[in-house]
Amino acid sequence: MPFQRSLAALMLAQFVSSIVDLPDPLDHVTSWSMEGRPCGLSSFFDRLPIDDQRNLSVIWTNYTNANESMEECSATRSVIESLREHIREEIFAGRCGPSFLTNVSQTVRNEFRKVWSDHRLSLAVKEPLLKKLAYSLLNGNQLALFGKWLISLQIRKEEFAKKINGLSTDGREALERWTAIKFQEKEFLASLPKRIHDELETLYGHSGWSKVAEENDEDQSSKQFSENANGGNDK
Repeated sequence: MPFQRSLAALMLAQFVSSIVDLPDPLDHVTSWSMEGRPCGLSSFFDRLPIDDQRNLSVIWTNYTNANESMEECSATRSVIESLREHIREEIFAGRCGPSFLTNVSQTVRNEFRKVWSDHRLSLAVKEPLLKKLAYSLLNGNQLALFGKWLISLQIRKEEFAKKINGLSTDGREALERWTAIKFQEKEFLASLPKRIHDELETLYGHSGWSKVAEENDEDQSSKQFSENANGGNDK
């Protein structure tokens, strides 16, 4: 275990030593969830309540691989959004997010979420905090997967930095203003009482509202930082 931790530490240090000066690359290059829903019955079908299994079976009855599945996926999303909060958590908690969080407890997962979702923290603050959590809460195999996640994140940061460097002066100014506006929006949404969150969620559904107010939903079972963004949990 000490050797594994030392090896992971050396690997992580190589890729985290240089921090790109961006408003918050995490907000642009990746998210808690970048997972797309596959066509057909979901792999978690058997874990759904019986009534919801029946609903999904009806939705996908006439689907074939040759057809587009936008309507079926939309209907499936509605079924998932209608699930009670604790059921969503039970089904998705271990499946959502990067592979280094697949087998951790809900308590550990929430510790990572707190850092990831705090829009008041800059990237320069977030990365060391995530590393500290990883070193203190993950085992050797999970640390290795965390290292892969950081490597992928670093690549995405560099790619996004190049795009910013290619912006015109007006484009950079617009980005700065847009970043400030987005921060103000998050501050406003964070100040709303939970009962107001719940009201607004009825307009968008659980997933839709999470996209609007992802930093304000303490239950982000469908907002994970995924391995498409971080290199693992093959979605």
